[in-house]
Amino acid sequence: MILNTSTIHFKKQGHGAALIVLHGIFGSGDNWQTLANNLQDQYTVYLIDQRNHGRSFHSDDFDLDVLADDIYKFIIAESLSKVHVLAHSMGGKVALKLLSLCPQLLDKIIIVDIAPKAYPAGHEDIFRAMMEMPLSEIKSRTEADQHMLKYITDPMVRQFILKNLSRTESGGFEWKLNLKSIFANYEKILLSIYPEIKEQHEVLFILGENSNYIKAIDKTAILEKYPKAKFETIPHAGHWVHADNF
Repeated sequence: MILNTSTIHFKKQGHGAALIVLHGIFGSGDNWQTLANNLQDQYTVYLIDQRNHGRSFHSDDFDLDVLADDIYKFIIAESLSKVHVLAHSMGGKVALKLLSLCPQLLDKIIIVDIAPKAYPAGHEDIFRAMMEMPLSEIKSRTEADQHMLKYITDPMVRQFILKNLSRTESGGFEWKLNLKSIFANYEKILLSIYPEIKEQHEVLFILGENSNYIKAIDKTAILEKYPKAKFETIPHAGHWVHADNF
């Protein structure tokens, strides 16, 4: 069942305890559809498109605080409690912000391949490929893929980004996400978000074996602020753990 609220677009399926899934930058709730199908017998799964992504609303405001506030308002609007959250990359930072905002509403927290630390910029090629895409000229997704090949050699990453490409009513193409706002505010989602005081909630951090997003030194820093944190490594997986081996 696909639903809309006045703020964000989401898909709801299954039955049982509430499980909110938060995607990463350039993603959408649809990226987690296979996992939702596997979990719908145990959980009511909410696949959310965060603001400026997927079919959710566009806004000039885009940072971790407003993203977390969106999810808090969603939880209240849906009258949810004891919510489980599974969140990847940027979504993981949003989930940790949400934990600081409303810990009493949350239960299990699973953070996929991201630490609360500050990260250096690293999506320049993706931004360039998207911003230089000749949307008014391309005739097919194959042509779009060939354009992106100049900047992105990994075919899996290209296909992931191309999921954001949508047909217009006139038959052309456009980006579903708000590329302008995401690019303008990109540095805001890279910031450190460690809490000022120790967070006593249990948090599971999932790492991709082939990813370098969470290093040994990061685990030490995480445990200082999240003393009940646990870590699990998924073999043969990179940063997109759910696509590689989840």
